[in-house]
Amino acid sequence: MGINSPSPRPLVAIAATWTAIHEAAATVGAIAGVEPQEIAGEVQSGLRAELPVDAVLDQSMQDLAEIMRRGISALLTAHVSGGTPQAAALALWAEFLSARCMVLEISDRQRCLG
Repeated sequence: MGINSPSPRPLVAIAATWTAIHEAAATVGAIAGVEPQEIAGEVQSGLRAELPVDAVLDQSMQDLAEIMRRGISALLTAHVSGGTPQAAALALWAEFLSARCMVLEISDRQRCLG
């Protein structure tokens, strides 16, 4: 972690964010009509181990949580308005998978450098 990097949140808060992201993803997946995946534990197990969590990993998770929060809000708005949000949910699902992959890459890099 660099000198000017802010300190990450406590590990328990980061793990809670990761869990919430995957709960949101399960909702998006259901709306999109995709099969649920058991994927949340991959980073959580690393977090519970002795993985150093820096501000980049923490911020990446917070950014993904915000994407999911806003996306679900938009999906619900579309649904309430009588729209069919499945296509939008599929796009959000793809964004989730891509962003999740980046978080896992950051985590793996930290594991190697830590």
